Amino acid sequence: MPPGKFVPGKMKILIVDDSQVNLRLLDKILSNVGYNVIQATNGADAVRAAKDAHPDLIILDIAMPGIDGIQAACILRNDAETKNIPIIFASSLIKRRRKRRTNTFLGSSFLPKPYNKTALLREIRGHLAHSRPHPAG
Repeated sequence: MPPGKFVPGKMKILIVDDSQVNLRLLDKILSNVGYNVIQATNGADAVRAAKDAHPDLIILDIAMPGIDGIQAACILRNDAETKNIPIIFASSLIKRRRKRRTNTFLGSSFLPKPYNKTALLREIRGHLAHSRPHPAG
């Protein structure tokens, strides 16, 4: 969970990355524009946090030890509670073929690392504007 204040009624974004530097950066960017931020450092914690908090969106690193981002997304997509939560994959290792295949399978989008704040916020707003309903927490 984030170190910052959680504000009821604001949209929740779950950020998942095994890098504390990336978590702090995303937390700062998203908190500063008014989102509630929930953090997880691996795929297993991401699945638990998504089920517990029902975020409005998930930003999910692909390359993590243990359950990676792709595996976590598959688990989330196969669970009735979490299947409609939009996912944005983040990675510095995105390969064009893997990106296309995963995007088709999981209905997700991708952001390259390092993050571009403008592109990040545009992608988030686009997903939140078009997201399907899911259980609220």
